[in-house]
Amino acid sequence: MSVHHNYQFHNQLILMPPLWVILLIIGGCHVTPQTSLQAVSKQINQAKSCSDKPIGYLDSKNVKPLQISSKTVTETGQIRADQYLAYTFEAKSGQKLSYQTNDNICVWVYAPDNQLITTKDLSQSGKYIIQVSTPQGSTTFSLAMNLQNMAAESASSDSAKSLSSISDSASRPTQVDRPSPEKLIDTYYTNINSHNYQDAWSSLTLELQSNKEAHPNGYSSYLEWWQQVNSIDTQQVGTNNNRDTSTVTIKCKYHMKSGKILYATIKYYLTWREAKNTWQINNVKRI
Repeated sequence: MSVHHNYQFHNQLILMPPLWVILLIIGGCHVTPQTSLQAVSKQINQAKSCSDKPIGYLDSKNVKPLQISSKTVTETGQIRADQYLAYTFEAKSGQKLSYQTNDNICVWVYAPDNQLITTKDLSQSGKYIIQVSTPQGSTTFSLAMNLQNMAAESASSDSAKSLSSISDSASRPTQVDRPSPEKLIDTYYTNINSHNYQDAWSSLTLELQSNKEAHPNGYSSYLEWWQQVNSIDTQQVGTNNNRDTSTVTIKCKYHMKSGKILYATIKYYLTWREAKNTWQINNVKRI
């Protein structure tokens, strides 16, 4: 009989779950559904956010050099969470990098000293790197970028408060000291009427001076024509100005040495010569 009882007790010891199992079961009952959902939600949100810096490998074949200036450059592509794309560009100290995207991507910017920067104001001159990825899955993206000169931007902003014309000249300082193309044409005809033919000839580009149809014998042909003209009256009737090209239309009344009077409307095509800091006549058409 005692043997039987010992056998039952022995079986009870074998079948009884360990104490840590019981405590785990009891403790687990205190985890509420609300607490679990909050923890899962927090983990998901953390997974979707961008890290402070890239943590993966950037393949050199995924690096594209760009020429970024004040004109906006837009790059599009497709990116995965385990992949990085990068764009390199040259910038000068004092410029400001501006970029914009409406897509779910992460953007990091490295300075020329390979340090990650969080400001858009660039304090170093050299090559910068824009690195792109996505926090989850894969996505297509569009990234618009441009560079601004902070000093020029400030000057343009101040000028806009007074006159819009001053603002325009501040944003394009290289054109402030340019003479107008109309002034060049006025000077050209002044030289013709003063018989300063060599000075008038120098107002033509080398291409026009070398044009065999217009001047078969070069300067000799040019001189031969104008020496038949006693004087000329002019009236400007139209202009069309661009940055480096312009057209000026003139109504002309020629007083010939023969006594005849000729009338013509002439369209001058001008081009800006940066090296000479002047406009020059590149083509002439009678209309």
